[in-house]
Amino acid sequence: KLLAARVHELSGDSEPVIVMGDFNAAPNNPAMVTLIEEGNLRDTFRIAHPDETNIGTFNGFGRTPNGPKIDAVLVSSQWQVEDAEIVRVRDGELFPSDHWPVTATVRLPDGDK
Repeated sequence: KLLAARVHELSGDSEPVIVMGDFNAAPNNPAMVTLIEEGNLRDTFRIAHPDETNIGTFNGFGRTPNGPKIDAVLVSSQWQVEDAEIVRVRDGELFPSDHWPVTATVRLPDGDK
């Protein structure tokens, strides 16, 4: 709630805000719902891929192939989302982490800060 309030305060003053991280909480988790709704944030992956069903970011080093989406790049409404990805690259059975990295390409419209 504290982070959501601070994000809302900043973005309410027209400041562009990006919040990203390993949240260890699925999109329907009350903490994520609060952060997105009260912080007025949008999930870049959902904007870029609204109908995608393979959205899991937790892989448990390969032991959890269909894990939950617990990592995200969230942005305020000032940002235009050009792309977002879940990077599922590994070397055989070697995983870079127990989570897949997430990326987003965002930009501010011309004339903004």
